[in-house]
Amino acid sequence: LDQLGGGVFAGPQRIAFGQGSLKQTDQPLDVALTREDEFFAVRTTDGDTGEQSVRLTRNGQFSLNAANELVTQQGHPVLSTDEEPIIIPAGSKPQIGPTGGILINGEPIAQLQVARVANTEALQKMGENLFDFEGSDPREIIDDPLLNPGMIELSGADPIRTLMSVIDASKSAMSNANMMRYHDLLMDRAVNTLGSVA
Repeated sequence: LDQLGGGVFAGPQRIAFGQGSLKQTDQPLDVALTREDEFFAVRTTDGDTGEQSVRLTRNGQFSLNAANELVTQQGHPVLSTDEEPIIIPAGSKPQIGPTGGILINGEPIAQLQVARVANTEALQKMGENLFDFEGSDPREIIDDPLLNPGMIELSGADPIRTLMSVIDASKSAMSNANMMRYHDLLMDRAVNTLGSVA
């Protein structure tokens, strides 16, 4: 019995930070990163405690809220290199430049914070395209980043390959369940049949 296999086991989970394909939007507040270890910094607020935290995201599809703050699609304020939310003067038409500058009539009013994380394995998924980190802050703020304005980064997951992986995982799970039934049958025979003959 000790030599019976254990079947299929769940493997460790990991996050694929590979660069996704880019989509041209020509929207002035859309911007895409150029390296897989780079992130935008945003500020989130806990709805229960009101505690504010810094989170990271690769989604550069930004807009303005009612307070003229630059925010993510979920409404989280985007941070500047000064660790402060970026506020746009009312009535102006901002756009993001290729080095992360927030420009109004070609003049910079703020600098978008782009941070490099050397050890991306330290990041944890939080949902809403956000990543959290524990312990020391892993951010290394880039002074002069190279971005793709007017573009957004699409998902790095290939839907066809992902579907095939799900199908393979389902087959493995079904095979494992069948093997457990066979083991149960062998145990039943070993205890009730062989044991009674002895």
